[in-house]
Amino acid sequence: MILICLGLLIGSAVTEGLYPPETPPSTLQAVMWNGFLFGVPVLLGGLLITGMRWIFMVSVLYGTIGLALDVATFVQSVIHPGEPPGFVLLVGVTGLLNFLLIVFGGRGGLRVY
Repeated sequence: MILICLGLLIGSAVTEGLYPPETPPSTLQAVMWNGFLFGVPVLLGGLLITGMRWIFMVSVLYGTIGLALDVATFVQSVIHPGEPPGFVLLVGVTGLLNFLLIVFGGRGGLRVY
């Protein structure tokens, strides 16, 4: 799961680097968005090392929100074409990683010791 969080972090960095937003966000919006994209996966990865079971459910919640955003972005790109194919591919990859985070997080949270 730490590798999935690292993949999400890399995917977010590549997406932000190659395809920055058309309109610059306010400072508060930028801090919150970057905290969600970069801070939460780093925090999840760090807390997963501790082995506490509740962090698995937190990763499921994060993956669910991320997957919903990826699906919405993908559908928007399909309905209103004009996005570069690389952007749509990156959204698909991060969507898959979020799905895997949900699957493995749920599995880890439900594991009986």
